[in-house]
Amino acid sequence: MAPRIVHTGLGRREAIDALHREGLDVLEWTDEPGATYEEHTHPYREVRLVLDGSMTIICHGGEYALRPADRFEIQPGEPHRASVGPDGVHYLAGRDESG
Repeated sequence: MAPRIVHTGLGRREAIDALHREGLDVLEWTDEPGATYEEHTHPYREVRLVLDGSMTIICHGGEYALRPADRFEIQPGEPHRASVGPDGVHYLAGRDESG
């Protein structure tokens, strides 16, 4: 599946509930302005949903800029890296670690 950004329009509580309904475990995370994550993979599907600030996910040769209420899905084993915008980022990470 090709990556894409979906603007959900959801607030924090609604987003957590929606991710739980998908069977995902939800972590809430904050990164400082300018933080970076080198290329890596996960053995599980992960959904990022930005609550505040911004971040860019780099994968499949593209850059995907996420803003508040944007959702981005990363498939198991998919190489990706990320950089955080100038105001930092506060986001939800929904993970399906069931296998």
